[in-house]
Amino acid sequence: MFEVGGGFISKIRWQRSSGALFDLPFTTEEMISRWTEITQFEKNFDFPTSSADTFNRMNENFDRLETLRE
Repeated sequence: MFEVGGGFISKIRWQRSSGALFDLPFTTEEMISRWTEITQFEKNFDFPTSSADTFNRMNENFDRLETLRE
């Protein structure tokens, strides 16, 4: 995909930051306090091939939360 406008052209790629895992439920304030971690693309990013790839991260968080409850 390309972004074009006003004499500027760039290539845009599908990329996902490493993100952050939160306890459930989480608050807006918790999300804001970790915004840099959520939006940082400098390390540990990946390139999802479908929206289903998100389920791996969700399951990782569910497993983490289950371990905390034990």
